[in-house]
Amino acid sequence: MILQSAGLLAVIHTLFKKIFPSGNFLFSWDRRILLELISPDATCYTHPQASILVPRKASVLIGINGQSSKSIKSAIKRNEDCWVIMDEEILAAYVWISNKKIQAYSDTAYIFPVHTLNYWWRDVYVNPDYRGQGKLAELLSAWVSSLNFNRDASMYCEISPDNKASIKSHKKNGFKELGLLSMVCILGFRVYYFSGSTYPKFSYRFYPKNIYYTL
Repeated sequence: MILQSAGLLAVIHTLFKKIFPSGNFLFSWDRRILLELISPDATCYTHPQASILVPRKASVLIGINGQSSKSIKSAIKRNEDCWVIMDEEILAAYVWISNKKIQAYSDTAYIFPVHTLNYWWRDVYVNPDYRGQGKLAELLSAWVSSLNFNRDASMYCEISPDNKASIKSHKKNGFKELGLLSMVCILGFRVYYFSGSTYPKFSYRFYPKNIYYTL
């Protein structure tokens, strides 16, 4: 009976997430693990094999991991670079990274309460055929190498708590888990609860926009 109930709840949750996706400002909810990488060192990683995808070739991302033409244009407008690993014509992995220090903010529109500008690592994806081959480390190494020893800033990212493999991989590559962020948004009013010791427990923000397509 309990298993049946759990299965039903999972179906209901999936259905509601389809109707009210995370970026919806009318009504949505989300949970994210927040992580931080402090002063990354390129010597910790494999030889970089990734490079920045030029905007005119960004169409290769469309349809992968929910990417669309609109979301790609929005990411570029936010001054994010897409670092990719290509195996000839096959996209092995990619990640969006801010190309300059910014005020770090989550895809839930949560603003990290830190007093310095930092980098944001978002929407990392590894092709299933290339998982377990250190592609995340390659992406990170290439980006760190591009900093030319100017590594005095932290990098932040967020991952769904259900994605255990990604969380494990990020920790293996130097990211530290800060805590779990929960968000409920109703008509643009967002309430956050952070279960960790790094940031305040409760915070709120009025942001009546789709966060995936706006600055």
